Amino acid sequence: MNNLKLPDWIPLQRVGSIGDILRHWKEGLLCCLPDWLRTRLAPSLNPLILEIGEQEAALHRQSDEGLRQLERLSLEAQNSAQLLDVLLKGRRERLIVRVPLAWVLLKKAVFPAAARENLRQVIGFEMDRLTPFTADQVYYDFRILESGSDAARLPVELAVMPLARIEPWIAMLKGKGVVPAVIDAEGLWSRTNFLPPEARQRLNKGRLLVNGLLFMIFLLLLAAALATPLWQKRGIIDELSDQVALARREANALLDVETQLEKSRESLNYVMTRRREAPPVLEALDLVTRLLPDDTWLQQFDLREGTLELRGMSAQATALIKRLEESPGFESVGFRSPVVQAQGKERFHLSARLMVSGG
Repeated sequence: MNNLKLPDWIPLQRVGSIGDILRHWKEGLLCCLPDWLRTRLAPSLNPLILEIGEQEAALHRQSDEGLRQLERLSLEAQNSAQLLDVLLKGRRERLIVRVPLAWVLLKKAVFPAAARENLRQVIGFEMDRLTPFTADQVYYDFRILESGSDAARLPVELAVMPLARIEPWIAMLKGKGVVPAVIDAEGLWSRTNFLPPEARQRLNKGRLLVNGLLFMIFLLLLAAALATPLWQKRGIIDELSDQVALARREANALLDVETQLEKSRESLNYVMTRRREAPPVLEALDLVTRLLPDDTWLQQFDLREGTLELRGMSAQATALIKRLEESPGFESVGFRSPVVQAQGKERFHLSARLMVSGG
């Protein structure tokens, strides 16, 4: 694959017109194509750069490899205008006019943050205060600097170029019907453009229609090229889809079986847990039988949640408390109600906490 490189002159922000928007959108798409195809379909990706001086200029072609000089021009030479006409005739290429940095006055200023929305107009009004020129004597551009923590201030770096420096070259270009897309200077920040927005290159509807038609044809051919192998592989995809559907059904069946097993396991665990937690009735009954004396008999034996309640008759009911307390199987032994004399014996109702574990 190609190493894609966006040209550094493509602005990423502050697009000035609909033509700029469409051009940059097209160029962004074409940057994804191979070099040989991009060169054929998008000459605008390799713009012409006119580096001007006082009397002479050099016309370059920008490419991924750098600048390639085409011709040298002169304001005084009669053949310069004809040469420029030959180079630009019948073409609507992107032309960048580049001026020497020495022609540019750099200035920093601070404006209120409220001026952000109309900053270009505000700078134009303040031009005679910030520089020795008025707004109609210069081309200018600006960039907003970091304001730090002071949100009420808007620091700006301003680049100003006198019109008198560049007017002869602009007149030559206008005579050939050429409108520069950008006027900048080497060494300034990226996306510098001294041209005011209203003077920049406008959208050419005829070229837009042709480019749009060519682009649609290209998309159709590309879609056809991509669809051929996809159509051939469609049968394989359908077969794999059937296999995946079958595997999904089998997996769902296994999941159902696993769910049923899990429910059965949970039910069994619940039963086992309840069994382990159930009071050991037989063990408690055997223990009580061995502890109670022969002169004692029971009317009620109630074991619930580890608490044993005994009701009955005994010759000495109070002695039962001691017997049960001395046994390691019981604790918290006590009467639930007063002992009552009946038929020569004592009627009792006592309770105890069972210590015998189940399992």
